[in-house]
Amino acid sequence: MGLFNKNPNEAAFAGGKKNWADVIKNTSTASYLLWKQPEEDFNNNSTLIVDPGEAAIFIKDGHIEQVADSGKHKLDTENYPFLTRFRTAFTGGISEFNCKIYFVRTAHSMEVTWGGSVSVEDPVYGIVAPVKGFGAFKVQVDNPVILLKKMVGSRADLTQDGLKDYFQNNFQQRITDAIGNSITESGKEIIAICSNKTLVAERIFPVLDEVINAYGLKLTDFSVANLAIPEDDPSFVELKSHRSKAAAFKVYGDKWGAQQQVDIMKTMAANEGAGGAAAAAGAGIGMGMAAAGGMFGMMNPMMNQMQQQPQQQQQQQQPAQQPAAATGPVEKIKQLKEMLDLGVLTQEEFDAKKAEILSSM
Repeated sequence: MGLFNKNPNEAAFAGGKKNWADVIKNTSTASYLLWKQPEEDFNNNSTLIVDPGEAAIFIKDGHIEQVADSGKHKLDTENYPFLTRFRTAFTGGISEFNCKIYFVRTAHSMEVTWGGSVSVEDPVYGIVAPVKGFGAFKVQVDNPVILLKKMVGSRADLTQDGLKDYFQNNFQQRITDAIGNSITESGKEIIAICSNKTLVAERIFPVLDEVINAYGLKLTDFSVANLAIPEDDPSFVELKSHRSKAAAFKVYGDKWGAQQQVDIMKTMAANEGAGGAAAAAGAGIGMGMAAAGGMFGMMNPMMNQMQQQPQQQQQQQQPAQQPAAATGPVEKIKQLKEMLDLGVLTQEEFDAKKAEILSSM
């Protein structure tokens, strides 16, 4: 071995050897989030060029010496031409003053997709249902040194796809857990909270951001593209049924007996033989049904009597049930509209009765 053997690291320099003072620039492609520049042990006063949107970490003798932003920087490496070659003669050409450069891409905000399922108990109805969702989030390098220490260590580089794989494998469960906690803490029905994807995303953002910060990154965006219970799941059918009943209770009151009376009146209104909408209107349904729940109690005897009478007898007695004072067509139409708003009549039934009243004028 010759006295002045070259450092094997010199092969990475332009021309296969170090120059008096080299220029170090990022030679990686856009796919790399973190890249170790091949040239090592460059001479003292070499120039480091850092482009906008990236940072450079200068490591000397195993310690981080400098984190350089965009611009031109002179490097103090303690490697001097000739003197360094003499020093390395006894170490097989390996310099005892080791130095290297890592480039970190800070401008590119990388998108990572997520998707998963979590079982959640509905906060309102107590039904356990599977909630499936998917979306994406974007991260950006905030602290290059932490990223280097946490994600790379002694590795030479890290691609954006490599970071995506890492996050997808390690953060999927965190995201689905956060979705489950978000639904539980909301105190709302699962179906209702799933329809508000923006609210769920806002709840998850700070949770995920805190975890990502530990890797020297910051969360720039988190989105929920879809969040729902599979419609073929039995829990979905059960929850929909509960929601329908709850909606009816909100209109008609919270007593099941009252709801039963509404069902009876709806059947009567659809039954032409029983007098249809006119019979229901003549029974005094009106606006008072929704405004005063007590009306149901007052109406029960009359409704039971009407149910028990044969259809023919109801038809014969129908004129006797009409109010003593003649009701004008405008009032009848108003009553029909009230019944439409309450759900007693369908739109088609309302239109037919309205046309019948108008044609008799």
